[in-house]
Amino acid sequence: MAGAVVLSLIVVAASFTLSFNALADLARMSGAIPDSLTSLLPVVIDVFILQATWCVYVATRRGDDAGKRYHFAMLAIFSTVSVAATPRTPSSPPDKAPCTDSWRSRSQ
Repeated sequence: MAGAVVLSLIVVAASFTLSFNALADLARMSGAIPDSLTSLLPVVIDVFILQATWCVYVATRRGDDAGKRYHFAMLAIFSTVSVAATPRTPSSPPDKAPCTDSWRSRSQ
């Protein structure tokens, strides 16, 4: 059991690091956030994901179906934002980004 917890914490730490870097790059690229504040975007999004996950757990334990639905919806929305933003960062060159239409070049 302890080994599973340690491995899970390693995965969580690595995932947070990758997500943090990608979202900070996205904030820098947008130009809408001053450079001194770009690290706040990943903190807001990733910490909100963590908070919504905890609230889903607590609402489930309490039997609060309305709270569970609300927090699960927030979890889904912020997770989608985090995942959707990741391939659009400078660390993914446009010709190598997972969201490009590379299937067109293979079909021709």
